[in-house]
Amino acid sequence: MSANTSPKTTRTPRTKHAAGSIKQWALRVEEAARQRGMSRIDTATYLEISTGYWNTLLTGGGSNQSEVGRDLLQRSASLLNTSLLTVYLLCGLLQPEDLYFTTDHEAELAKAYRRMCEDIDLAAHLPTPAEWEGKKPMSIRTRYGYALLYELATQKTLLEKASLVSS
Repeated sequence: MSANTSPKTTRTPRTKHAAGSIKQWALRVEEAARQRGMSRIDTATYLEISTGYWNTLLTGGGSNQSEVGRDLLQRSASLLNTSLLTVYLLCGLLQPEDLYFTTDHEAELAKAYRRMCEDIDLAAHLPTPAEWEGKKPMSIRTRYGYALLYELATQKTLLEKASLVSS
């Protein structure tokens, strides 16, 4: 080995895909199936689609969100051991803000941020005010993610969830 070269290291490649996309969903399903010892053919059979179509979904080509049917998503939810709602979020058919009842997401998120900042144990781990609501704030999706994680960790409610039943 020459002085200008360094030993090669093997790294696990990171998968780059958009949050809330068909490809993200397909890759999660593929990983869950692999953990169960299922091949791609087994996975496609379980999902009741052709192997070719499954391979197309895995590469992110040939299908958009509106073309993936509810039955396929329901079968994948079973494989992922999660709710259909979570699968809709993974596919980008729903956004996190769709789950909250408000006409002003920015105002609700600002209130949630102030309440999180009041928590002495968490305040040091939060984004700065400039990151949260400055000139180039984090996306609404990311801010809702912080609020949801806070709610899960503390069992406190920051945001009113949308009601599934009208009163």
